[in-house]
Amino acid sequence: MTEYYAVIDKDEDGQFFAYVPELPGCQTCGDTMEELLANLEEAIGLYLEVVEKPHDFPNVRKVAVG
Repeated sequence: MTEYYAVIDKDEDGQFFAYVPELPGCQTCGDTMEELLANLEEAIGLYLEVVEKPHDFPNVRKVAVG
């Protein structure tokens, strides 16, 4: 199982949005966090079906400061 970081946000109307920085164009939304996570899992699966090789360069990193 491969894991990806997702950036999740919530708009002023309460809808959740997410995108996966390592998979350009892979994004989705949902009315609840549970719906968003289900949609995100589906979006990642569909993305990986279409794109033979995801982005090679990991553009998301943890950085320690201090």
